[in-house]
Amino acid sequence: MSLFALALALLAALMHAVWNLLVKSSDDQLVAAWTVVAGAAILALPVLAFSGIPDRSVWDLILISTVVQVAYVLTLAAAYRVGDLSFVYPLARGTSPVLVSLAGVAFLGDEISALGWIGVLTVTAALTWLAWRRADRSGLALALVTGVLISLYTAVDAAAVREQGSALSVIAAEFVLLSIALGTVVLVMRGPSSMLGMVRDDWRKAAVGGFATGTAYLLVMIAALSAPVGLVSGVRETSVLIAVIASKLLLHEEVTRSQIGTVTAAVAGIALIAIG
Repeated sequence: MSLFALALALLAALMHAVWNLLVKSSDDQLVAAWTVVAGAAILALPVLAFSGIPDRSVWDLILISTVVQVAYVLTLAAAYRVGDLSFVYPLARGTSPVLVSLAGVAFLGDEISALGWIGVLTVTAALTWLAWRRADRSGLALALVTGVLISLYTAVDAAAVREQGSALSVIAAEFVLLSIALGTVVLVMRGPSSMLGMVRDDWRKAAVGGFATGTAYLLVMIAALSAPVGLVSGVRETSVLIAVIASKLLLHEEVTRSQIGTVTAAVAGIALIAIG
């Protein structure tokens, strides 16, 4: 994996942890997730004006990814309502690298070395182990479903940006569509008053979260143009370490030494991915 792709994935990990922390700390995680996506969509509009609309050949992939991402946000928000960030986030992120790697090899022509596979498996095993080290497994099923959905849209988007030859227009278009689609769902589920209230009260959070999530995913897809998407996905899960530490310091969740040790093992797996 090139140093350039590694740096992009690590920076994406930091930003990814930031927006998940913002969503988890909100009173209504679903509405908060929509405000973050809407913030990213607003930033994406001038990007689309600069980059142009994606080619017609990738719109089917963009639409598929948008539908999957709506389901992803719904399950992630539901998981955060019942489970701690330090549990839900590592499990959801930990289950995706292997699935993304398999999809990349099977459908995108990616080649992963033996060391890279060991790294991916180490990340997945370490983060999944967090689920079995806790007495409280609230959100377990939702976190696992979230992980599967993450792998689906990541693989689909990697195919789209490679077909397009550029990540900018594809990711910008997706955030605009996702904002509209998710906004419609949230409008039905929560009503306009909840949406407007959170925009009014937490617009700064929406702006920061929107910038973080939009930039994070764009960096991931840029990295996936030159590196196997499974390896990029694995490195991105460095965000788990950041999230676990933040859940302790900012959300005052219980974080055990076992959790810290397990996440450290996951980071070791990420190092293997980088070397491989």
